[in-house]
Amino acid sequence: MLCTVTSEQHLAMLRITDVRVPSKAGIPGRMPDYVMTVTLWKTAE
Repeated sequence: MLCTVTSEQHLAMLRITDVRVPSKAGIPGRMPDYVMTVTLWKTAE
């Protein structure tokens, strides 16, 4: 999980919900796919 502040000073949270490993393991350069959700909160002004 990664929490940060956006350039517009809002809160953001990125969460990895799944990691999908390539079906043909052993092939050089194959990276897993990451499934993520992003939640944004608008801060009070």
